[in-house]
Amino acid sequence: MSDLPNGWRSVESRSTPGRFYYVNDQTGEKVWEKPSNETVRALHILKKHNMSRRPASWRNPQITQSLEDAVSQIKDIRNKLLEVLNRDGGDEMIKLFRSIAKTESDCSSAEKGGDLGRFGRGIQNIPYCLSPYTRNTLRTDAEAI
Repeated sequence: MSDLPNGWRSVESRSTPGRFYYVNDQTGEKVWEKPSNETVRALHILKKHNMSRRPASWRNPQITQSLEDAVSQIKDIRNKLLEVLNRDGGDEMIKLFRSIAKTESDCSSAEKGGDLGRFGRGIQNIPYCLSPYTRNTLRTDAEAI
């Protein structure tokens, strides 16, 4: 029995015998890091800024706010979430997170309360692989925060 998630298989590299990569037969995705059966549910709130590759979203056809303003907004949201977490617990914090994501996130996942679904290490793209496993991550890049 394989210890890989359903749909994944290992393949030995032809150029480096003895080294294996992993193929998802359903999506065609190939990764070097072994996918895990362990999964997490990831929620996120995305804030775009005027230097984003595409400074537009479902909420706003032309985003003009600066990176600094976007970071400030996310930090304010994070502080509200942590306050509710410490006062009322995790379930209430998640309810608030989902409510805020529905109105404030520039990601299309906003309609689902910022829910990106469940995934394991090596199955989602790099930015999302890191954050759910390191919890409470505020990640900024040239695209958005």
